[in-house]
Amino acid sequence: MKYLKIAYLLAISCMMLFTKVVAQSPSLDGAWQQVGYGKFLSIQDSTIQVYDYNRVECHLSEEWFLPDICCLKTLTEDSLVIQHGLNDRRYARIAALPVNCVDRLEQLPTDPEANFESFWHTMNEHYCSFDLKAINWQEVYEEYRPQVTSETTELELLVILKAIISSLEDSHLSLDLPDHLAKEYKSTRKKKSNRYRTLAQFEIAEGLASLYVDSLRTHNSGLLRWGLIKDEIGYIQLNAMLMLADYGLDENLNLGEFFQQYWQHAGDIPGDLQRQQEIDACNKLLNQILEELPEAKAWILDLRFNGGGKDPVAMNLVSHFSALDQKVASKKTRFRAEFNNELDLLISPSDTSFVGPVYVLTSLRSASAAESAVLYTMPDPKFVRIGSNTEGIFSDTLDKSLPNGWTYTLSNEIYLDLEGNNYEHFGIPPHHELNYPREKDAFFEGLEKELDAGKDRAIDLVIDLHFEE
Repeated sequence: MKYLKIAYLLAISCMMLFTKVVAQSPSLDGAWQQVGYGKFLSIQDSTIQVYDYNRVECHLSEEWFLPDICCLKTLTEDSLVIQHGLNDRRYARIAALPVNCVDRLEQLPTDPEANFESFWHTMNEHYCSFDLKAINWQEVYEEYRPQVTSETTELELLVILKAIISSLEDSHLSLDLPDHLAKEYKSTRKKKSNRYRTLAQFEIAEGLASLYVDSLRTHNSGLLRWGLIKDEIGYIQLNAMLMLADYGLDENLNLGEFFQQYWQHAGDIPGDLQRQQEIDACNKLLNQILEELPEAKAWILDLRFNGGGKDPVAMNLVSHFSALDQKVASKKTRFRAEFNNELDLLISPSDTSFVGPVYVLTSLRSASAAESAVLYTMPDPKFVRIGSNTEGIFSDTLDKSLPNGWTYTLSNEIYLDLEGNNYEHFGIPPHHELNYPREKDAFFEGLEKELDAGKDRAIDLVIDLHFEE
């Protein structure tokens, strides 16, 4: 099948690069400390053991195999650099793992107090927005630590950690439910209003586009929609910064069937290779769209329903509409008392880059990598933002685990515009404010009313602005 051939070729090219770097460099075997991420690696032959650590403990988190390391950039006697998306993951060789990474493995797993301490200290060392949100993390410790004793049950510990996470109001901060506790935990929760589920959201998004776009075209069951408005305004509705790769799926699949079949295919492909497939698909699709609609004198990028995905896809999107060849933003990582791993985010125009005005539609549902795309447009005055503030969750998620095996993610990075502004938590504001509600159901209820009335305020404003010029 087509997607298997693509995956195979990517895997072969990746292994050739990996083999070339390793063959010309010192041995990978030994112990390594990742700079700024609270992780150690122990490499022996083809096996990599990954340890999560903080000031109070260190435990085995997961195992990789050398073929899983796709983009090994450099390897010296003392340093290792692995490319991961837009990031360079840097490691320094150490003489050996700390003693507690080995000796305490069997002592920690079921101890509720030790697991709470691990969570609190990891957050204390990495979470990037305590100051921004005016949160005193020590006070959080003093409130919740007395609730955890040696007699605390797994469910009780889960409820406590979930309560802390909820209080931080960060969609990138999550604790995966252990399978054996999921049903019992959910029974303790009060059901939230969820009138507009994913399918209903997609139907509203499609309906609004259909009001204006002649011959609306779609890719991957509506993850991408495009067409022309009033014969001269191009329109792209991109509803995720992933799930764009072409695995030969039937375009008539409903959304649930598409998600299931897509991830059955994508799940068999190593992460770095699958990421590259998403980037390549985005590039191919955007080239195709721009070539299909040369009469477009302006473009709308509708990101109001885009909950994120992969930052390199976001960068690729913007590169098709910006002529800039420069730094557009930066990011850095929090570790303990300082930020490090500073990275300039650079953009270069694609070969088919559009040169006219671009209108970017945003809402509270524009999140994560979708917000990164908006951030990358900010240095270029041709981009006009319409809607409401984005959600405010820019950071990549840092994957962590507790000694008992529970896994969680947290935000450890801040993204900055060229003036040094950080939009985490608050989101990027629009040039033209439409006051969309920040609560999900209220947002979609408002759009549904606009749809029923046969209008979309954001698109109407674009049309007015365009024809005024």
